[in-house]
Amino acid sequence: MGGGITEDNALFWLQSGASKVIITSYLFPGGLFDLERLKSISEKIGREHLVVDLRYCATMRFNWKLQ
Repeated sequence: MGGGITEDNALFWLQSGASKVIITSYLFPGGLFDLERLKSISEKIGREHLVVDLRYCATMRFNWKLQ
C-alpha cells in the first residue's frame, strides 16, 4: 500500500490487509530526509512491513518531475 502513508495511518493499512506500506514524502518534511521519522515508523510497524521509496529524494535534489 502506498500513497499518503504516515506514522499515524501505517498500522491501519497493515491491519486492513496490506503486507507492506510504501513511504515516500513523509520522510522528507521540508524537502530534507528525516532519519527520526524513519526510525519511529520502523519501530512502530516493523521494518519487514516497510518499503522506502527514494524517488522523492531524487526529485527534490535534481528538480525532476515524477510521472
